[in-house]
Amino acid sequence: MSTRSRAFMPAATPMPRHCSCRSRAPVWRKRLTQNDDTQHTLVATVAGKVVGNLGLTRLIRPRRTHVGQIGMGVRDDCQGKGVGSALMEAALDLADNWLGLRRLELNVHADNEPAIALYRKSGFKIEGTHRAYSIRNGIYVDSALHGAHHRRAAGQSKEGLSRLSACRWRAAAWRSRG
Repeated sequence: MSTRSRAFMPAATPMPRHCSCRSRAPVWRKRLTQNDDTQHTLVATVAGKVVGNLGLTRLIRPRRTHVGQIGMGVRDDCQGKGVGSALMEAALDLADNWLGLRRLELNVHADNEPAIALYRKSGFKIEGTHRAYSIRNGIYVDSALHGAHHRRAAGQSKEGLSRLSACRWRAAAWRSRG
């Protein structure tokens, strides 16, 4: 599995006939090809096929430029196989070490236990609930608002890292060996 920091979906890419989003394809192509400095897209591939993606958006309001919002998805048949973890690890590295974000936020359906477990493992905490946030299969569904604060201040020594950042240091060291 690999992650890339740029999405690639040329205008000539046909959408599957069974896809309910065919009518929205031009909108998504435009979004993916017109990324600016606030939009970052990570794509996970297995054997050359896209199995997941994660979008990280840096907010542009002057009082919220330290905040990034995350949205992600993993193909159903690839869930529980580390795709989401790899995408989240890459996003946290991007947010911490390249964008200098101090806070990350995301929303997830409140009954999506596997996603909530992934976010908890990645250092996110539930900060609130949006009641009747969206409609899924004709039923209103609550959304859990998650937030994570930056785990390392600039110039902080390795000894001063939180448990999560120390785990990422070990993961980075492990990746550099292999």
